[in-house]
Amino acid sequence: MFSRIAVSVLAFSLVFVSGARGQQAETVVVTASRVPIDADQSGSAVTVLLGDTLRARDIDQLYDALRLVPGVEVSRTGSVGSFSQIRIRGAEAGHELVLIDGARANDPAASGEGFNFAHLLTAAIGRVEVLRGPQSALWGADALAGVVNVVTVAPHDGFDASGRAEYGSFNTKEASGLVNIGNERYAAIFDGAWLDTDGINIAHNGHEDDGYRNTSFGFRAKADVSDTIHFTAALHHADTRTDIEATDFLGAFSIPLDAGDFSKFSATYGRAQASADLFRGVVEAIAGASFTRTTVNDFTSPFGAPFDVAFNDRTKGGENRFDLQANIRWAPNQRLSLLAETARDTFDSLRLDLPSASQSQHETHSGVAGEYWIGINDAVFVSLGARHDWNQAFADSTTWRATVSARLDPAWRLHASAGTGVKNPDFFELFGFFPAPFFVGNPNLKPEKSLGFDAGLEWRPVDGALIDVTYFHTDLEDEIFTDFSVFPNTARNANGQSRRQGLEVAGHADLGNGFALDAAYTYLDAKQNGEDEIRRPHHIASANLDWRFDDNRGLLDLGVDYHGKQPDTAFLNAPPFTMPVTLDGYTLVHIAGSYEICPGVALTARIENALDQRYEEVFGFRTQGFGAFAGVKVSLGG
Repeated sequence: MFSRIAVSVLAFSLVFVSGARGQQAETVVVTASRVPIDADQSGSAVTVLLGDTLRARDIDQLYDALRLVPGVEVSRTGSVGSFSQIRIRGAEAGHELVLIDGARANDPAASGEGFNFAHLLTAAIGRVEVLRGPQSALWGADALAGVVNVVTVAPHDGFDASGRAEYGSFNTKEASGLVNIGNERYAAIFDGAWLDTDGINIAHNGHEDDGYRNTSFGFRAKADVSDTIHFTAALHHADTRTDIEATDFLGAFSIPLDAGDFSKFSATYGRAQASADLFRGVVEAIAGASFTRTTVNDFTSPFGAPFDVAFNDRTKGGENRFDLQANIRWAPNQRLSLLAETARDTFDSLRLDLPSASQSQHETHSGVAGEYWIGINDAVFVSLGARHDWNQAFADSTTWRATVSARLDPAWRLHASAGTGVKNPDFFELFGFFPAPFFVGNPNLKPEKSLGFDAGLEWRPVDGALIDVTYFHTDLEDEIFTDFSVFPNTARNANGQSRRQGLEVAGHADLGNGFALDAAYTYLDAKQNGEDEIRRPHHIASANLDWRFDDNRGLLDLGVDYHGKQPDTAFLNAPPFTMPVTLDGYTLVHIAGSYEICPGVALTARIENALDQRYEEVFGFRTQGFGAFAGVKVSLGG
């Protein structure tokens, strides 16, 4: 197995070396440290996806963009709008922290399930950073396996506006727009997006399509009061409606059953921040406040009956967070960042079908952290960080992280990191879901913990080409699971460890004559008690070939995503109640193109799943086949 991987990596490298030319610009990342740094100064593995590139390739949903990132596995329960999780380096879904313009976006009411990537569109995204490896020393709980940082388009000087409309298969309609106005000191940008599709029937029975609708909007603003005092604010809101299926409790498998049920979800994320440079720039002081509000309303009928549904379940989550940070620079190449923050999470559940299960809970967290960073001869960059968190409802935690980036010569760079991460128990695990004697909470739970390291070598063989190969290893302990062997059922911390290790390969090449290639490959070995973890294929890969022609008026993109076979679990309606299954591998081909017919106006077209693959990412949930879409983009000013 490893010899085949080595041959693949060698072939991958030769492809990028041949014919690569041009110059690749350096990239600044904001999550790899507590302050922005150049990507080649980061010891942690980080991938940056640019919003302009995603829109040029006509990638509308963030989860599809994340398929391009090494080490990231996407699991979607059906078609567009269906619940979508990611797993970073084989970790559990929910072991990644998601930031949207600096606000923590993980749902406080469902943190154990992880962030639902189905509802985040790319229309207003400026960049996405995916930081891999344990990052809790910098970013606190939830960053056990990494951080996904979504940064929307920043407000800037001048006036410009853009818009897009598209129609295609499955009666899919989409429109979005963005307007920026500002000057050198004050600026604001507003965006809106709308997506409506009939979708497909994700169940294996019946004929009812499961549609989806998403209405999103947001704004960002900045005010540079003086050369040393700055204010920023951001808000993002989304309202969605997703058709969902009932569960078949009468057949052999507990799989989706055609029904008229649906779910409504709304979320609001916001952050305001003030910063000041003090003592002639020696100290940068930052004060911030952020909030998250989520609401889920499920409308279901008993046993999936096809008649009018009744309001059945409502869950609300909320978080208010306040933070203070000081960055102290006593030399151009040395910095100490100190952080203190506190947060209050809330959870409310209303069950009309089972009133005794309704509950309202809250918990508070506070933490302090520090990071020391030093650059040596502009070639070696080292960071050391630590954090301690106090938790009201469960055990406290302490985490650490160390990184190094060393430029060996102009063509080679070594990067490595090691650290720990934590994932806090969620409200259901702490306080229970149904009233006793069905499922009771466990106030003695400890946070899940990980210890991980990675080491990689980056090679720039010629201008415009980059290849990075990274080995990673992580051990997870105190994993939280539901113990069905006791009555009443409860959540417990597991004994032993889960091991995740593998190899990530990523590359970029400017091939000349308008061609550019991006590719990624991941080999993963994720085991729990010696058994392969579900929904973690050994092999995933992606490649995108872009061709810009006619003085950049035209663009063609060919994208290929390969997903190897993977284990999953089938739930049965009779003993033994679960059965291991293997989901077949599949290859998705995406073709997109655009052409500027006159200044500021471009026609677009794309084909999804060009090979019309029939596949499942989660057992029992059908996915979308071949689809074709066409649209128009307009831009003014700028």
